[in-house]
Amino acid sequence: MSAIAASVSAVIGAASATIAAISAWNSSKSATASETALRETRDQRRIDNARTWLNELGSVYDQAMAFISAIAVERRREPALVERGREALRRSLMIAGLASPAFTRLVEANEPLTNEEISAVRDEFTRRSAALHAVLTGVADAMTESACGGDATDA
Repeated sequence: MSAIAASVSAVIGAASATIAAISAWNSSKSATASETALRETRDQRRIDNARTWLNELGSVYDQAMAFISAIAVERRREPALVERGREALRRSLMIAGLASPAFTRLVEANEPLTNEEISAVRDEFTRRSAALHAVLTGVADAMTESACGGDATDA
């Protein structure tokens, strides 16, 4: 009888060990899936934030170009219009966290900007836009690579 009990006990022990191994494997798989989901959520948040900032940058760019035009055309006829544009642009730059010598020169201008100054403003916007596009394409490429299980450029 004790041999049968020992056999039954060994079978139950083996079954318990198998169940524990399967449970550990499932837990590991679940943890990996959770880490992947968290990484994808963070990546999506970075993409969403970059898109939002890119839209904001476009809006501020439009304001800057309108102000450049206003200071060149309206500064004598409609100085109040130019001042409202200046303050709106200054506020937009401040809220967007955009600061540079080119932007400072722009909002402090009382005379039309030179072509070089206008180019400096445009270059600053272009540089910031390119950085945001790099975030968008870099995160998107990484997400595609992760989803495809390899290098996204192999296709």
